[in-house]
Amino acid sequence: MRLAVEAPIQALPIIEELTDFNFVLTHLVLQDKRYADWYTASRKFTMLDCSTFELGHPVTVEELKQAINIIHPNVVIAPDHLHDAEATKTSLFQFLIDFDFFIKQPTTHRILVGAVLQGKTLAEVRQLHSLYARLKELHYIYVPYDLELKEFQYIKHDETRHMVARLAVLATIAPLARTSGKHYHLLGVGLPVELLIAKQYPFVTSVDTSAPIVAAIQKLKPLEVKQKLIRPDNYFELEISQELEKEIRHSVQRFKILVT
Repeated sequence: MRLAVEAPIQALPIIEELTDFNFVLTHLVLQDKRYADWYTASRKFTMLDCSTFELGHPVTVEELKQAINIIHPNVVIAPDHLHDAEATKTSLFQFLIDFDFFIKQPTTHRILVGAVLQGKTLAEVRQLHSLYARLKELHYIYVPYDLELKEFQYIKHDETRHMVARLAVLATIAPLARTSGKHYHLLGVGLPVELLIAKQYPFVTSVDTSAPIVAAIQKLKPLEVKQKLIRPDNYFELEISQELEKEIRHSVQRFKILVT
């Protein structure tokens, strides 16, 4: 799997040399010029996320368009709605209508489209995946880490429940995913040990996470993580000392072992 790390602004030069591609949040592109300028100048493959996890709701299509015009990503993720397959499907179709017009405007390179799997049950997620697999407009399918599926509500530990749910989704969609011709991406990581299992599915080609940096802040190794690594409130504004920079480098390098 290829690795992207969502990092504090001061850590972006460190992450640039240690990761495989950029994973960029739309709301930060529009809010912070330093963040936007960094990714505008980057020559790495770039995915633009619609910020649903961070905001609790997706940015608007108009905001996505603004961010696209600033950083010119390779992939843009259509707006999704947490745990709601029907609303996510509706947003996707509306986005494809708007985006079809947008991509006909002059751009420096082709922009691909991705969509996020959502749902409250395995059946809902599987049904949405069947739709995604057939849509020629989609090139990337994103699987969130915080799926709250009814089948696994008996698991009280949040990170374990999320890990089991996502691995169950991967197993459920695997027969179709292997032949869909799409790229599959894991959104975020709760327990890093999950990646040791997930990488057994060759259709999963990439993952984004902030876990290596939060682990470095807490002085944990990836496989020592037992609870979700919560980003500090000031995460993207975090000051990076020389000592923390060293910890971040080691942590990202350890994390890459889990995904390769």
